[in-house]
Amino acid sequence: MSSFCPQCGAAYRDDDKFCAQCAEPRRVGASQLDPTPAPGSTGTRTGSAPPPVGALIGLAAIFAVGVPALLFGVGNCNADVSGQVAVHEGPRPGFTFTPTGCASMQPYGRFGANLHGQDPNDGAVYVTRDPLAGDRVDLEIPGSCRQADGTECTLIPVPREACRVFEVAIDFNGVVFNDVRLVEGHVALECTLPDGTHVRGRVAFDGC
Repeated sequence: MSSFCPQCGAAYRDDDKFCAQCAEPRRVGASQLDPTPAPGSTGTRTGSAPPPVGALIGLAAIFAVGVPALLFGVGNCNADVSGQVAVHEGPRPGFTFTPTGCASMQPYGRFGANLHGQDPNDGAVYVTRDPLAGDRVDLEIPGSCRQADGTECTLIPVPREACRVFEVAIDFNGVVFNDVRLVEGHVALECTLPDGTHVRGRVAFDGC
């Protein structure tokens, strides 16, 4: 495994999967390290990462994903989250989501944060950055999880091209908690999805 990032030359820590400077995936031998999937076989829930881009059907597709319940508990109790995201119009009931906590996605091989509610079925905002695909935001519909433990929830992908404002900032904050490098940043959205759904809001986070 390489000790220095081939993209910017920054040194890796022993447990790094991404470069701390440019988010380039760490190389293993001749190939890049594949993201580590969350436990289980069918996707993610609070504390995990959104499904791969290829799993989406169309820019405004809505799909159900299974989620391991243990992911909800992966986070730092000292995290600071503020703001909200409102969803209205379109073919489904609107909602306003106000996150109360957050978790890093590093344990599952992603660079980003999961901004979640108080309980497993309160909804979430997934903010991630991929060196190749770029920034990504997915909204979990509150109350959409089919299981009481917060599994099999429904996500709404928010594509950049559907937005007048699509601002994502993610960075390490210099703190390590339980061997996880915590992140900080914010997301701001003002979007109209192809199905007429309006998404608008801003959330700031630190210590995730």
